[in-house]
Amino acid sequence: GNTGVPGGKAAYCASKAGMTSLGESLRAEYDKGPIRVTVIEPGYIESEMTAKSATTMLMVDNETGVRAMVEAIEKEKGRAVVPRWPWAPLTQVMRLLPPKYTKRFA
Repeated sequence: GNTGVPGGKAAYCASKAGMTSLGESLRAEYDKGPIRVTVIEPGYIESEMTAKSATTMLMVDNETGVRAMVEAIEKEKGRAVVPRWPWAPLTQVMRLLPPKYTKRFA
């Protein structure tokens, strides 16, 4: 979602990137205060929304996805891509790929 992809996902990508930036800004602002902010960037996790899609690649079940999110929050990571595999390396690769190659992951 933080990488622009062709097709009808422009608003989704922009809003996800905006939320990530907001979270990082809040984390920087409150780095020494009582508030802890973790920016979570979830991959495809089974949910009511994703269950309707027959083309979602690399989706994990709800329990695995939620467990990964809770773990990231409890570790107070600044930024977490969950579940880590395969999304952490994939998000790095997608930032480098031309948009015509990122569409299949959208």
